Amino acid sequence: AHGPSAAGFADVNPGSVHAASIDALFAAGVTAGCRSQPLSYCPHQPVTRAEMATFLARALDLATAAAAGFGDVNPGSVHAASIDVLFAAGVTTGCRSQPLSYCPHQPVTRAEMATFLARALNLPTPSLDSGG
Repeated sequence: AHGPSAAGFADVNPGSVHAASIDALFAAGVTAGCRSQPLSYCPHQPVTRAEMATFLARALDLATAAAAGFGDVNPGSVHAASIDVLFAAGVTTGCRSQPLSYCPHQPVTRAEMATFLARALNLPTPSLDSGG
């Protein structure tokens, strides 16, 4: 068994290629981990769409926003405000429009993460009608 990471996560191997990034996210307040007793990050678990919303909202330091109206987001969820902020910022449009849904418990695919990040960072994307 390895000792805890620099951030104190009991389940992060300090020799992992990801340890420094995980520690940096903790130091920046982007993550608080998945458990507090013992402090854990759950590095091998997939990220849900709700958790991803919180990571991005904290990382981008987005302001609060009005409720987006997602029928499947519990207003009492610790992630609800982050989901609303991502919708207001145009980072997410949800997973379905009729009824407006976010699918908070679904894992984030690598393809979805690319779209979330491109929107969040306002990256230029090639136009589909540019002929090439």
